[in-house]
Amino acid sequence: MINTSAPTLPTAPTASITSGAGGAGSGATPGFGSGSGGTGTGTGREDGEGGDFSRARQTGGRFRNSDFPGSLRGVGRVTIGVRYAIGPSGQVDRCEVIEGSGYPEIDAMTCRVIMERYRFRPARDPEGYAVTEVREEDYRWRVR
Repeated sequence: MINTSAPTLPTAPTASITSGAGGAGSGATPGFGSGSGGTGTGTGREDGEGGDFSRARQTGGRFRNSDFPGSLRGVGRVTIGVRYAIGPSGQVDRCEVIEGSGYPEIDAMTCRVIMERYRFRPARDPEGYAVTEVREEDYRWRVR
């Protein structure tokens, strides 16, 4: 018969936690490092105060009467809701119809023109970096 003893497992170190006045002071001079020297102000939300976020500003692009399909002349007033994203380059990256006009040709034309022609000075975050802005807009057309 072979007789062996069980292996000895190491024990985890223990730490004691005490409350009360500690012995480490704050130091007489300021230190430098990743956590020192913080100053600043809060940022706002949406159109509130306190933030430096700037919205995109349109610099080009518009609709023309010739954009409307001739087959739909005379349909009267139509409304379409779209959502589109203005990328950091100032171009519209994507567009989607969120409330159709009832005329698929007008819906498709609206997003096509927005993506092809609209140009913007991009939105900027509080640090000044160009960022994507998403907009939702309603367009009301009077098609004669």
